[in-house]
Amino acid sequence: GQAEEVQPQIAAALTARANGTQETEFETGFHFSPAVLGIGKDTTIELAVWATDHLPDRKPSRTMPYRLHILGIEDHAEMVRQKLEEILENLEEVSRAEEDIAEDTRELSESDDDTLAKRKTNEKIEKTAEEQRENAQDLKDLAKEGANALMEAMRNPAFDEQTLRDWAQNMQKMSELADQQMKQAQSKLGEAQQGGDPQEKKEKLADALEEEEDALDELADLQDKVNKDLDNLQALTLSQRLRKVGKEEMALRIKIKDIIQETIGLTPDDLPERHTRANGRFTKSQGRTQAKAVELQGEISRFYERTGKGQYGEVSREMETEKTGESLAEIEQQISSNISMLAIRNLGDWSENFEAWAKKLEPPKKDDDGGGQGGGQGGEKKTNDLMKLLSSMLRLRESEIQHRQQTALLEQQKGEVDIYTKGVGRVLQMHADSMLELNRMQFETVEPAMLDPLQETFDSMEITDNLLDKPQTDLVTLEAQTGSIRAMSDVINLINEEIKRDSGQQGQSKAQQEMAFMMAMMAMKQQMGQGMKQSQSGGGSQSGGTTSQSASALSGAAVGREESERAISRGSGAAAKLPEEFREVLQDYFKAVEAMEGDGQQ
Repeated sequence: GQAEEVQPQIAAALTARANGTQETEFETGFHFSPAVLGIGKDTTIELAVWATDHLPDRKPSRTMPYRLHILGIEDHAEMVRQKLEEILENLEEVSRAEEDIAEDTRELSESDDDTLAKRKTNEKIEKTAEEQRENAQDLKDLAKEGANALMEAMRNPAFDEQTLRDWAQNMQKMSELADQQMKQAQSKLGEAQQGGDPQEKKEKLADALEEEEDALDELADLQDKVNKDLDNLQALTLSQRLRKVGKEEMALRIKIKDIIQETIGLTPDDLPERHTRANGRFTKSQGRTQAKAVELQGEISRFYERTGKGQYGEVSREMETEKTGESLAEIEQQISSNISMLAIRNLGDWSENFEAWAKKLEPPKKDDDGGGQGGGQGGEKKTNDLMKLLSSMLRLRESEIQHRQQTALLEQQKGEVDIYTKGVGRVLQMHADSMLELNRMQFETVEPAMLDPLQETFDSMEITDNLLDKPQTDLVTLEAQTGSIRAMSDVINLINEEIKRDSGQQGQSKAQQEMAFMMAMMAMKQQMGQGMKQSQSGGGSQSGGTTSQSASALSGAAVGREESERAISRGSGAAAKLPEEFREVLQDYFKAVEAMEGDGQQ
């Protein structure tokens, strides 16, 4: 059965009681949203629990603290990149294992009749078939890991739709390889092991070898593509991290400037106590920034050495010429010595340097329009546009589900006026950002069938916007948010129908398979967990998905609101030609979404 969506609880509302005096361990849970509480990125917080014994007058005992670090967009993007890099390393291991399997198969296929008739040879064939099965399973597991990492990437607005599509295609290709060439090779090896006639064994072994060589060719192409995509991803994260360092320098400049009238001309020993503490914080902050910049300089230099891309060599040389590490360390010393005017000027200059370097390293936007040459290209452009819209809608719906969860948390905190008021303001701003993102989709969408459903979605979100603005966070608002989620699901289903209609005469198109994989990837969130758990951002726009704890375990395409007009099979054609484990997940997913919409109507 499907797990029911659990009503969120805030930490302050949680008290768990043991079942008896002899119980020594028990647990409970709660939802945590940095965005609602206004906890900023790059913040470390501690959570702890106090337990009260049955023994009278004994003081409560405190658990060991549980530390959470709230990641910003840039650091989270780098974490996702590192995870995908691990997947490439494992993909190389799968490729090496496949080479060994193919070599064993080749030796077996070249054996003479007497050797093939031996029991020992049969055992070796059986062993090779088992190795092929295990290698295929390893590749399927890699595809699952990659899908999980992509779920994290989808919640981070730093990753654009085309980047997500590129990586979804990579993971889809891994699954296809495991289920097609590798599975066929295993099957042929099994037939060779069962066959009695040496000539028949040779034929089956030759067939298996052909499948294995096809798999090796595909693996080589896949490794090349993944390597290229990883380079693009690293370029993106390097640019983002440089820009983040520049923003940190500018933020520090503003903080020092705000108090300079009270501190200018004073020695560190003459500073009032509160300014001494502030100066200490500023000095430590600059020290951390200096360390990040030195680390980035090394990464950029190594990236240039590996890829030979000119702009990275240029930035690396400029950072070396400007003596980045030494110069930032000098600013740290200036702050510590309260030489504020000089520090302010230098911080501004370095903020501009980092921004300029970030722009130089920013990867160019891909042109995914598919061109305009002929009817085929026009159809490809339409499909690409629909796939881009699908990715955007999946992300937007994740955000709306999260906003609904945050709204429910806020309703429980009405008694804390300050927390409630500020929290509603933050959720309202995030919701407004989501509406702006939907506006962008409306502006960019030229497909006539999508225009009215997108407007219906915007109208539904506007109802929520008005309720939050009151502020109102009760069941009425939650139902309005559920209505928006349904409207987004309708758009997703219509995209599915449109792509099916366009490619219906040619069977399942590549775009259909890609779309099916993306939908299954969203569904896997239910069964695979959150991947890199609790990687959270502290606020800001969440229209592209965030790294906060997910609002619920439900995601994926829901059924349309008007069955007579938008009747779609539960799989909507999406489950065809997917690996078995993805098909099962996708079917469970549609059932879960039905349950979610049913709950929203009650």
